Amino acid sequence: MNILVTGGTGFVGKKLGFNLVKNGYKVFTLVRDKKKKPILPYPCTFLDWNDLSDIINNKKIEIHSVVNLAGEPVAQRWNDKIKREILNSRVDTTNRLVKIFKNSDLKSFISSSAIGYYGDRDDEKLTEESESGSGFLTRVCVEWERAALKIKEESPKTKCVILRLGMVLGEGEGALAQMVPPFQAGVGGMIGDGKMWVSWIHVEDLVNMIGWAIENDSVKGVYNAVSPNPVTNKEFSEKLAARFNKKLFLPVPKLAVKVLFGEMSQVVFASQKVQSEKASEQGFTYKYSTVSEALKSTVESLDAFEKKVIFEQWLPISKERLFPYFQDEKNLEELTPPWLNFKVLNKSTDQIQKGTIVNYQLKLYGIPFGWQTEILDMQKNKSFIDNQVKGPYSKWHHTHDFIALGEGTLVKDTIRYKVPMSGLGKTFAGPKVDNDVKKIFKYRSEKILDVIKGLS
Repeated sequence: MNILVTGGTGFVGKKLGFNLVKNGYKVFTLVRDKKKKPILPYPCTFLDWNDLSDIINNKKIEIHSVVNLAGEPVAQRWNDKIKREILNSRVDTTNRLVKIFKNSDLKSFISSSAIGYYGDRDDEKLTEESESGSGFLTRVCVEWERAALKIKEESPKTKCVILRLGMVLGEGEGALAQMVPPFQAGVGGMIGDGKMWVSWIHVEDLVNMIGWAIENDSVKGVYNAVSPNPVTNKEFSEKLAARFNKKLFLPVPKLAVKVLFGEMSQVVFASQKVQSEKASEQGFTYKYSTVSEALKSTVESLDAFEKKVIFEQWLPISKERLFPYFQDEKNLEELTPPWLNFKVLNKSTDQIQKGTIVNYQLKLYGIPFGWQTEILDMQKNKSFIDNQVKGPYSKWHHTHDFIALGEGTLVKDTIRYKVPMSGLGKTFAGPKVDNDVKKIFKYRSEKILDVIKGLS
């Protein structure tokens, strides 16, 4: 089955694409310019928006389902221009899709919305039958859903599913990316009195719900895509602090949030006790039904000065061909940006294996450093772990995973690192180091595309 995804390069879209491919679907991802192919953790065919109408009308590709996730991020300081972009990126995109698939054989049209539809409702239990609220975000959701529902008129054979998303929890991305740092540092607190209700969903449950909607003909209409157990902001904050063995710090004054986010603060303050019985009654099973379970799987208990980042890239080559390239330490020179002046000096064994010590040299900001790492574990064609013994970081622990996906391999790099001088180093050097790490792996991601041409 062929699935067309809008927003396939975003937080949820990347997880969805991976899940769909893993389950045997072929994914087509809409982009503004297919010449600028983004780096994604799943294989897909990029389609240009400008070509889509011709492709569908002339049946060059048969699309069975559309998953519409596109939209300008809401979590930013609003002004008139940003608000127009938030609204238009959802409504105009949905209207355009509906027009393109008019009178088509499309099986299902699945469109995201948000629980912002309900507005601020205090302790009221909210179901799919509850009326809409008020405010800018409510207006966006109402118009967004109205646009999606037009597919039932324009393409009678197509079922329409609307998923009203709560706060999506996922490792290193989404809402948690902004929330974790203060709690990790021990200065995270609830908002105001913490009584507002937070309705959330684990990203894995969300992508499973989308797959469930694609596969089941009986799933149609509006669904609240939230966990069965909403929590108050105070409880959520306490659970998040506990992941770092911390207590709640002082409450964050609402005035401070208003000053920082302006009008967008209404989203932070909104109390939404949203129920999800409809999905459960129709047979959907949640993997993460409590916030403790969700946070345990998405927030690692790092110390206050430690950073964890994940880089993922799908490559059209088998892991059996790819793994030996990464196993050869000399190839790291080819994959490292020239400005690091990175050189491999020697290693303690003829071949890289568990226990091997490797010595390198490099320059950071023009200062020469020696770097020594130990291979802590190696599983052929699956993974290996290197750990800094001596070097410029207080900690550098790097796990390389090679995961078969489709007709290729997902390469997943998980790095845990700390800069020297604890809090002082993190405050002054941390942002620069974080940016450098991103640049290093961006270079690697681009360089490996050239390398694999010779490996295929």
